[in-house]
Order: sequence, then structure tokens, then C-alpha cells
Amino acid sequence: MTKRERAIKERAWLKIKVFCITSSLQRKMAADTTLTEEQKEWLAYIQSKVVTESRRNPALWVNIGTKYFKDRIKGNYKRWILYLKGIGELDVNNPYKAAGGDGWPMSYCIPKVALDSGVVKISFKRIKIQPPRAKPAQPSGDVVLEYAATNLKRLTVAERLLSGPDAIHDVLIHQFCWMAFHGFFGLRRGANCRRLYHGVIEMPKEGRANLQLADSSEQLFEYDVKSCHPVLLLNLFTDPTERQRYSQLLDADVYLGIAAAMQKALTRDEVKEHFLEAVNRSDRALRVLEQKWVYQCFRRHFPIFTEQVLNVRTDLALFLQNEEARLMVDELGKWCQANRYLWIPCHDGWMGTAEHEPEIVAKVHDLFATVTGYAVTVSKVELISRKAVCLFTHPLSGSYVGVNDTSQPSPALEKVGGEVGGLEEIVAPVRPRNPWKEMVDCWQQQNDPVLLQEAAMKRAEARNRRKEGAKLAEANKEASKRLAKQVAEAMKKLGG
Repeated sequence: MTKRERAIKERAWLKIKVFCITSSLQRKMAADTTLTEEQKEWLAYIQSKVVTESRRNPALWVNIGTKYFKDRIKGNYKRWILYLKGIGELDVNNPYKAAGGDGWPMSYCIPKVALDSGVVKISFKRIKIQPPRAKPAQPSGDVVLEYAATNLKRLTVAERLLSGPDAIHDVLIHQFCWMAFHGFFGLRRGANCRRLYHGVIEMPKEGRANLQLADSSEQLFEYDVKSCHPVLLLNLFTDPTERQRYSQLLDADVYLGIAAAMQKALTRDEVKEHFLEAVNRSDRALRVLEQKWVYQCFRRHFPIFTEQVLNVRTDLALFLQNEEARLMVDELGKWCQANRYLWIPCHDGWMGTAEHEPEIVAKVHDLFATVTGYAVTVSKVELISRKAVCLFTHPLSGSYVGVNDTSQPSPALEKVGGEVGGLEEIVAPVRPRNPWKEMVDCWQQQNDPVLLQEAAMKRAEARNRRKEGAKLAEANKEASKRLAKQVAEAMKKLGG
């Protein structure tokens, strides 16, 4: 038995295909005795593709090209799409059908009644275990990309998969881990930017807990530059006073600071979405931007920056992505390659082990200090527990210590590196008085994180209801048009 055959034998999850479908479809397939197992698998594949693609906004249509269906379903795949539509398990948006091969592909969504029955995971036996079909990699001349590919090849997947929070995440984790086991990560540069993309970035974060090194027993960690894009904005501040005030906002946590200043009871992730929407302006009119409360915060506290940058530049998203890639991919990647350090790029962070952690973190600090003059915070995340600590250099010993995220009240400390040299207590770096930090602390005392999260979930549900209503209104509008057309044709025939 070869090493690969032994690895496959030890991983039972490689021998099955998993899909996420509605409970109602599961019952209907079980009741239809005319369906073969292969046909049931085709139906599950079609609906699972729509469910996973629309997982963030189930009420919206999702575009899916015919290639995804033709590659997996034998014969006429449209027959099975119509079958699902006929039993109320799939909606097809015909007006968006591509004409002559041009335009958008067909769009689909799951009916609300079907979704309300719940989403479950269903599995089918895999007849043959073989690597995914992929084009052979061609030499690119990109030394950083090739070094990242070398490091990705060192990864393997655990014998037993850790599950995700729900059936949809379970299926996505299984799919990405299956690709990772066979060494296929889809490594590539961005179409319009210098970022690197691959399967480790694209898989659900819970799925990364299943990754391990094939040639070592060392534990893997995720490292992340906190508020990377907001930090890179520092270079665009021309007024020294505003720059210093913005640096203090970064120290306090830029997202929570903005929420506190504007008295918005939102979670950090929600504020981040509003921040990116306001800062990463594309071609929107300024009058639209002025309605964004994050923009209003910048205009109130950083008027010069707002006038010189936010009101003028429409390329900030691409600029920040390329600047991030220059530092975290090109510069850091070449440096890690020269020192033969394990480095798997993850946009504004990387995945690696604790062996060369101090050296890589110090290099990241130097890169950002050289470009922005700001001392960035690097967080370290355990893949299984998702526990995160921020890494700082101890002022006396020089070793690294982990400090709980500064966005949490009353930060605690724990040791990450080696011995600290006889010190009985490790203390975090002392910083001067920061009005932004005081505002954030006061805001956190007034807003319970649990209540904020519950409110965020209710807002998300309300958004989905509004989108569902809009979709229903659009469907009614199309039905009215078709009915009016039919009436007009009937009247024309009667008149003739």
C-alpha cells in the first residue's frame, strides 16, 4: 500500500460527496421511487450549488454558469432544473437568461417556503477517488507566487474533519478540504490587483482548523495585521494634527472609535462594512457619499483629509489592496523565501508556525513602520479555538507577549514566547492618554456585546425580509406583464 493509498484509507470523508439541500427536497426525493441514486445526487448538486452561492443573501438571485452543471450532470441538465422548479424547490429568473452566449448567465434562488423547511446535509458514496481536473501549472516567473505554491504543497488535511456551525459551512469545508488534500488550491493573482488568492483564504475560517503540515507536527496559526487598510490610509494624511488624531483613533480601534463618536450601537463587523462602503468609493456621486454616517464622522473630525482624499479619489479600494499586497505579499514573501521561513499569504496576514514567529512579526512591524510610521498590531489566532491575542514586544526582555484584543475591556495578558528572564509580571506597553480610547471604553460600558450581536442578527433578518419582498414584487410585476401581453394577444385575435 502506497503512502497516498494509506492516507485515503484513513480519511473516510474522502469517500463521500456532501451537499446541503432543503429538508423539503430531502422528503420529496425519498418519496419519489422513480429516481435513481445518481439522479438524486444531480438534484442535490443543483440545489446545493444555489444554496451555497446565496448563503449571504438567500433572498437574492445568484448567477450560475452552465459549466457548473454540464461538468457534473449527464445528459440534459435543464430537465433536472425544471424538475426542481416544478416541485417548488428552485426558482429560475428567465429574464436574465443569456442571449446568444452573451450577457449574464441564468440566475436562480431557493423559494422561501423551501428555505423555511430548513437546510440539511446529505451525502452520497463517491464511486472513484481521484484528484480534481485542473490544467497543469505553467511557470509564471512570479517568484513570490511560486514560493507560496511550494508552501501550500506542504499542507495536508486531518483524518477527521471538524464540522462548521451549520450544514452550509459543513459542505463548504468538505469541498475545500477535499481540494486541499489533493493539493489543488487554485493559487493566482487578482484580476485587477496584486493580491494572491487560494483555497485557504476562500474556505470558511472554521475549515482551516482541519489543515496541518504533512512534514511536521508543528501547530499552524493565523497571523493578521489589525486594521490593515485603515493604517495604510495614514500615508494620505497631509495635515500633521489630523494625522496624529487619526493615529490615536487607530490605537483605540478605528471601527469602535467611529461607532462611539457617532453613537452607533453596532458590532465591530457591522461598522467595518460601513467603513469600507464609505472609504472605498468607486464612481458614486458625492451627494450619495455624504449620506453615509462614516463619511460624516470623517468630515467632522478629519475635514482636510475628507476634502483632499475622500471627496476626490475613487480608486482607494484598489490602491489599498495593491499597497497591502506590496508589503504583505511581495516584500514579506521575498524576505521569507530568502530566510526559508514557512509563509502562506492570507491578504493582510499569513499562516505559519510559532517557530519563526518573532522574526516574521518584527519584519511586518518594520515594513509598516517604514511606509506609514505607525506601529501596527499583529494578532495571532489559534485555528481550532479561534482564540486571538495581539502580539507585542516586551519593553525589557524583547520577547513577544500576547495581549487580548484591545477592543475588549480590561485586556489580560498571557505569555507566547520563551521565558521572560525573571520578571514576575508582564505588562503591556504604556501609551499616553488617548481621548479616542477613553470614548471607546465608555461606549463599550454602555453597549453589551451580546445585545449588539442579537440586534445585528435582527437587522440582518429585516434586510432579508425587505429583499424577499422586493423579489416577490419583481416576480408579480413580471407576471402582470405576461398576463397583460396574453390579454392583448387574445383581444387582437378576437378583433381579427
